[in-house]
Amino acid sequence: PDCWKLDTEPVAVANHMFPARNFRVQDSVISIPSRFSPHPRSRRFGGRPVVAFFAGSPNSCARERIVKVLANEPGFDVSTSFATSSEDYSERMWRARFCFVLRGSSHTNNV
Repeated sequence: PDCWKLDTEPVAVANHMFPARNFRVQDSVISIPSRFSPHPRSRRFGGRPVVAFFAGSPNSCARERIVKVLANEPGFDVSTSFATSSEDYSERMWRARFCFVLRGSSHTNNV
């Protein structure tokens, strides 16, 4: 089967905890609760020099495509290299205006 089709199909059925997925062709956004509280720094949008951040295993079409297209583009921090610490990972996210959360599996998420 077409792996891009698999990447864009819903991954969860709507229930009392998760609303029905609002899918648009241009995105693959899934609202999920976090076990972490937002850091005050995460609420500041200004002064972020990186357009978008992603670090993870290239184990889905979306992840492979993002790494292939944006890994060497100026203004993007996109790689398959994992941070050396949770502080390093947080710092890389705080420097970015957007963070890609792509379907696939890694130690930081399973979407």
